[in-house]
Amino acid sequence: MDTTPRVLRLVSDSPDLDPVEAFVGRYTNARTADKYLRVLRQLYRETGIAGPEQLTEQTALHWCAGNGQGLANNTIRDRASLLAQFLGWSRRQGMAVLDPSTLTERHSPIRRYRRTYGKAQAVNPARWLDRAEAFATLVPACQDGTDAGLRDELVIRLGLAGMRATEIGTLTVGDLDLRGNHVTWTGKGYKARRVAIGTQLRGVIVAYLDRYSQAVTVATAPR
Repeated sequence: MDTTPRVLRLVSDSPDLDPVEAFVGRYTNARTADKYLRVLRQLYRETGIAGPEQLTEQTALHWCAGNGQGLANNTIRDRASLLAQFLGWSRRQGMAVLDPSTLTERHSPIRRYRRTYGKAQAVNPARWLDRAEAFATLVPACQDGTDAGLRDELVIRLGLAGMRATEIGTLTVGDLDLRGNHVTWTGKGYKARRVAIGTQLRGVIVAYLDRYSQAVTVATAPR
């Protein structure tokens, strides 16, 4: 089975691709490539352009702002960031396109859309657990004495400590410092993150690692 991302296969098989496919084909992460391809195709459909050279400053700014559709600030900023990357790449290929700084410079109209956090503009607002819901209901529900329950408790406690799901999923043993009582990892935007390990979280980590070590020993023991 060929696991090469779809857009990468297109680039390798067809040297005369249009700019969107050539640009997106540079990304090795399939999800990122497909997302960028979808958004840029949407740009073409909604603006009616046939190529990046036809994009004017007014059209670019109007599209990034959602054409009056009331997009969330983060969506507008994400559109502008992707389009600026696409225009910058197009320029390096020798295309006569709009200056990307139009979307990123200090005085760009896009800058007035400040990023928001905590799903502040979401259709369904974020719902935060209170302490009782988190530590008196959710965590105890995992404490059933099984390996799966211990794993779930560890994941939930790390999440309650401030880690995102993807960050927890990629965490390694090397990120844990039980002597210094902290966890370090690379977070969103490639920023270094660090959180303290409390007594209860430490106990769950130690118990989980012990069980994991025992399971590996049993699995690899000669028969």
